Amino acid sequence: MRPQSFFSNKFDLEIVEGYSKADAEARQNEGKDWLSRLMELNLLLLIVLVGVPVLVYCVLSSAL
Repeated sequence: MRPQSFFSNKFDLEIVEGYSKADAEARQNEGKDWLSRLMELNLLLLIVLVGVPVLVYCVLSSAL
């Protein structure tokens, strides 16, 4: 890390990462496992089955 100028509080952080082709392919395959897909599906179901009805209830109860 180095500051932009001598009296500056802003710092530039340079991150350089080198990956080989095998590392890149391994990282792509990591995110596509069944557990991450299940968690994404559970989040969607939670929003649809809990969030939307609660929002509708709040809107309707405040309108009456």
